[in-house]
Amino acid sequence: MKKTFRMAALLTAAAALLFSLCACKEEEKPPAPKETYTELLTFDDDYAAADAYLLENGYPEAFVSETGNQTKLLLQKAGAVYESDSRGDMQYGERERTYWEGFSSSVTVSDASLPDKDVSVKYITCNWHWNGGRPLGDDALELDFGGDHAVLLRQCALELHGEGKLIGKGDEDKVQIKIPQTDNVTFRFQQQWETSDDLELRFTLNGARVGLSLDSNGYCRKWFKDAAGSSAMAYGDYAVDVCNLRGSFTLALIRYIGEPVTGTAAFTYTQSVEADDDVPAGYLKSNVRACNFGDTL
Repeated sequence: MKKTFRMAALLTAAAALLFSLCACKEEEKPPAPKETYTELLTFDDDYAAADAYLLENGYPEAFVSETGNQTKLLLQKAGAVYESDSRGDMQYGERERTYWEGFSSSVTVSDASLPDKDVSVKYITCNWHWNGGRPLGDDALELDFGGDHAVLLRQCALELHGEGKLIGKGDEDKVQIKIPQTDNVTFRFQQQWETSDDLELRFTLNGARVGLSLDSNGYCRKWFKDAAGSSAMAYGDYAVDVCNLRGSFTLALIRYIGEPVTGTAAFTYTQSVEADDDVPAGYLKSNVRACNFGDTL
């Protein structure tokens, strides 16, 4: 009987040790990615149609190439047309220049007004490219607008995108297409604004501020239609390096037209850096990227 109890005790201890070792291994696993997006209903044919629409309605090729696919679809659906933009190299002093290597931005104003209803509708899209050799950290972007407009919250959007590298795939044997090793993918598209650990939207009196805190790669599952035109689909899982990504942030504005007014869209980007003598606070703000817009009567 004593041997039986002793054996049971040994087995219990061994099981406990095994459980502890397994728990340690589970704790050592890297955390699951926080930035995820799945392209379920939108495919490359739709993206090509959106590109063609934008080019036909006055948008420069640079805007089409740098803007996220979901943002371009949003503008196409709104019936927006190009109004004005601001782009090009920013000039920084010697002290700040090294901090902004790999960063570029643009601001584009789209018009979707309804003159017959005396309604002015503007879409202000800020695009930026971050290729700074480090994750974003606790960065932020701000877009302010002058003028007498109100924000159409449901039409505002944030999109994070870039070149994704294939890390997994499925159902490729069911289709005649080959899943590409790299593809332009969106790993975050937000229109329903809820504060999370990695994204915070806060509206101000004349604009909005978005706080970003991305510390891991962005992931997207992209579905591909069969080239043969059947209903079969395959998917690829892609990872976008957050040290080299693009972003598109769009504010939708509306006002009833009385007397025509003009406004100015002003975009700034704030990056978190290690505090030193030059940047004692640990944050550095970009030069302002500004673009004027006006009512369409």
